[in-house]
Amino acid sequence: MTEKNSTTNVVLSLFFVFGEIFGRTKIQKLLFLLEQRTENLNFQYERRHYGPFSDLMNETVDQCVQKKLVEETKVMTRHATWGYHYKITDSGRKEAEEAFSELDPKIKAMIQELHDEFKDASTTDIVRYVYSKYPKMVPDQT
Repeated sequence: MTEKNSTTNVVLSLFFVFGEIFGRTKIQKLLFLLEQRTENLNFQYERRHYGPFSDLMNETVDQCVQKKLVEETKVMTRHATWGYHYKITDSGRKEAEEAFSELDPKIKAMIQELHDEFKDASTTDIVRYVYSKYPKMVPDQT
């Protein structure tokens, strides 16, 4: 049995509430904001090329894709580059619903708050928000 606030449960719960998310960067920034706004989460974020990044979160999303709980689709972005679209699968929805129900109530509430605040925000808007609120995470301008 997994710990109720495990990284897998948190990632699945994010997808349970959002349904789908366009881009790895957006997932990373949403989970970074979740960590910053709640207690007892340690996703091991570091400042990287695109700001806060967690290898642990990246691996957890990859594991969810490998287990077919989340579908990853490579798509062409409006900037003519490749990006990824993530969507919870039917089988993932059941597991994600269970994971969400087991989460600490404060974390559940914060995920819903993030959804309400950022559901229609672009990745660029979320990145700008993160940089404005957490300037120590802004990458070096070299």
